[in-house]
Formats: sequence, C-alpha cells, structure tokens
Amino acid sequence: MRYRIKQWTMCKTTMRSLAWILRKLNPLLRGYGHFYRHCTGAKRTLLSLDWYVGERLLRWMRKKYPAARVTKLLCSLRQSTAHPGCKVWQDGREEQFLVGYISVQRFRLGRMRRPDYAMGSGELSNERRMLSSGRGYGRSMVERPHDARSLLYAATEAHAARSDRAGNFSLQ
Repeated sequence: MRYRIKQWTMCKTTMRSLAWILRKLNPLLRGYGHFYRHCTGAKRTLLSLDWYVGERLLRWMRKKYPAARVTKLLCSLRQSTAHPGCKVWQDGREEQFLVGYISVQRFRLGRMRRPDYAMGSGELSNERRMLSSGRGYGRSMVERPHDARSLLYAATEAHAARSDRAGNFSLQ
C-alpha cells in the first residue's frame, strides 16, 4: 500500500492538482481500510497509514511549491468535513480520506456463533437462551445429554412438535 501511495505522490505528479491526487488515493485508502479492518492490530496500522499519507502529501506539496515554507504549507491544512477536529489536505470538494476512523471489528459471518467454551461465565449464547426459555427442545442445556444419538433424537422430536403445531399430522 505504501508503494502505491508513493507512486501517486512522486515528483513526476507535481504537474497535477492536489484534487487529482486525492481522487486517486481515496479509493485505494478506502478499499484497503475496509478489507483489513478485521485483522489483528488493524487500528494501529490504519492510523500509521493516515500519518504516512499526510507526510507523503506534505512532501509532494514541498516539491510542487519549492519556494513555500513548510509552515505556510501546513497552514493550508483544513478542518475535515467528515471528522470535525481533524485537519486534512483538501482541494475544493476533494478531501483526504482518514483510514484510522474506520471501525475495526472482528470478522463474523451471519451463521457463525461463539463456541460455548468461549462464553464468559454467566453469559448465554442465543441457543442456550432459546432452550432455557422453552422455545427449544423443551429441556435446558444442562439436562440435555451431548452424544450424537440423543441430539438427533431431540432434533427430530422438536421437528415433529413443530409440524404438529402447524397442522401437518404424521402417522407413526
């Protein structure tokens, strides 16, 4: 990622405008941030990437305007419209995308649930809540045996009970 940022902020791009550079960098930053936000230590990495982009843009501005002092260039940083209180590089409507503000979270598929051994003490999974509320197999998780035959039997009992309530009578 740093290589791509460096490619867009090299000396050969100084004839371009800051808005053009930001239009090229923002989709890269947004995609990188959303893809890697599920990794361990992502927040620190994304914040360091924000710092790197700001430094590269400052160096690019120094090459574009060699007579300007650094303090004058830093005065051109403006308040972010997306994140008030942060100063970012802006040119017109284009604004530097801050990757560090992407929410970092664990990756979870909809069908995944935490295993029972990973639950904290006193914390109930959704399956346990359903079982203890009477909407499950009719017995609590503690009373239910854990071998495969009894689980299959309990599942078929629950299916038969549901079909009987729905009006589908089976002859057995």
